[in-house]
Amino acid sequence: MGIQVDPIWWTWLQWNLAIISTIVIQLIIFYVLYKYRMRSPEYEYGKALIQRQALEQSQIIKAQVRKFMETLYPELAARRGEVLPEEKEKAPIPVIESIEQFNEIVEEARRLGIPIPGETKEEGK
Repeated sequence: MGIQVDPIWWTWLQWNLAIISTIVIQLIIFYVLYKYRMRSPEYEYGKALIQRQALEQSQIIKAQVRKFMETLYPELAARRGEVLPEEKEKAPIPVIESIEQFNEIVEEARRLGIPIPGETKEEGK
């Protein structure tokens, strides 16, 4: 005489095994696709393109900040007394490393009454 298994229990076990095996197969497929995508030429090309665009944007921003500082900083240096008013065009332009440093210079220029390039009087107040 063999082991008697309840048919309801056997059906339940078969359904659970089918569901679990389906989930495991899907997880394996998703893992393989994820690994392929991370190594695909399209992914690498997209990543390189985004990095290049970010570099170009940062260079554009640096150039704009540099141009802005070339118009603002000589007057600020003359008012601070770092250079003589006649020699303010020869004032060394600082390299801006952070947005906080940039904002401090702009706020100091506003306090000293130096007109900010591209800003109207209503915007500055």
